[in-house]
Amino acid sequence: GVFANYRSSVRPVVHALLGLCDVHGKWEAALFVFGSLRDVHVLPTSETYNHLMASCARAGRPDVAMHLLQEMRNEGIEPEPALHNGVIAAHARRGDWQSAVAYLARMRRAGIEANVSGFNAVMVTMTNAYE
Repeated sequence: GVFANYRSSVRPVVHALLGLCDVHGKWEAALFVFGSLRDVHVLPTSETYNHLMASCARAGRPDVAMHLLQEMRNEGIEPEPALHNGVIAAHARRGDWQSAVAYLARMRRAGIEANVSGFNAVMVTMTNAYE
């Protein structure tokens, strides 16, 4: 009905706002926008979380990225393997290659395949640490 149309029209606007927050390094604003979704009874999607993970990665906030992955699971949304790159990239952004490698190992133990982006983030961070 009307409410379903409302939700479907709000999501693209929210995703655009989250994208702007990411581009401008405003991860806290992105989390605020995300929290506002619940206030208007709009459920997040994988795309919503993808935008948030990108913001966390850019800001170097692996703690928030890992919390978001857990929140996805709590919502019944299984994170796509690519979303785990947000955690790796956030560690890498901080220059913490050890934690990035440890997270890759954790993914492997959980049966989650890392993709090229995750490995590249680790390699670049390790290279920068040794230059």
